[in-house]
Amino acid sequence: MKLGINFKTGHKWSLTSWISEEVPASGSFTFGGDPNGTSQLVIWWRGGVSWTSGLWRDGYFDNTTQLSNEDYYSFSYVSNEDEKYLTYSVNSSNTSPRYTIQPYGAVYDRNGMSPFGDCDFRRYAFPGCGFSMGASPECRKNNRWSGQDQGFVYGDGFKYDERSNLSFYDCKQICWNNCSCVACASTSLNGTGCEIWSRVTSYETSPDSYTRRTFVFIQSETETG
Repeated sequence: MKLGINFKTGHKWSLTSWISEEVPASGSFTFGGDPNGTSQLVIWWRGGVSWTSGLWRDGYFDNTTQLSNEDYYSFSYVSNEDEKYLTYSVNSSNTSPRYTIQPYGAVYDRNGMSPFGDCDFRRYAFPGCGFSMGASPECRKNNRWSGQDQGFVYGDGFKYDERSNLSFYDCKQICWNNCSCVACASTSLNGTGCEIWSRVTSYETSPDSYTRRTFVFIQSETETG
């Protein structure tokens, strides 16, 4: 596998997420090399930079100072006037490599580990790790997600967008940037579309897989007093 760019031909080696785990069409995240020519990797969300690895120095990227699966792979970075890319060799014959970028932007290999830091892309904001989606809206400074569940949200909601190419992560960002939004859910069982709520009267989790994915905001202790 290569991740990077051949500047001579313009060819790019990259990974693209699915829209959801059930919809294998191209999603909203792409993982590849920096087109500006720096020795770093970038994850884009709908064309905007959401994460950077930092520069490659002495066998590591600045924002990933410990590659979490070094026992399985040996990473190397090729950089010359024609191309820049990350590649790796496998240290064990028992390892079958395959990297994927998830619909919410995290990168994992077949063993379930990511060599590119321990950031949780399912949250909107977290410290360090190269996350660069920009500042949170002022209205969200004391908010956090309650977590993702299968379930039902009751209250004042409406279907914001039912497009099949809108991922649940996209829906979550729509809600986060709308200060009146307190909960969101996919409109389809396959994790696409977006319904948002301005008021939640009750929330019910369900173990049934035939329910939609939901997120609900909760207030921090400093905000609730």
